[in-house]
Amino acid sequence: MKQYVIDELRLEDYKKLKTFMDGNYKSSHLDGIYWIPLEETYLTGIQVEHKECQPFYFAIDLEESMISSEFLI
Repeated sequence: MKQYVIDELRLEDYKKLKTFMDGNYKSSHLDGIYWIPLEETYLTGIQVEHKECQPFYFAIDLEESMISSEFLI
């Protein structure tokens, strides 16, 4: 699993990102965590075949001063 972090997020950027994320993606049951489903075109042949392992997501953790992301595949 890979994780990417921006740890000096400006408050104005946080507000823009939160508005976008709330309007476009499903939030998890945890505040600030969003799940972005990966389209099948981005998956390898093996991942496409493994229907029981799907869906695959790109996870976003958005906080006032930072954003981090992980590939959950």
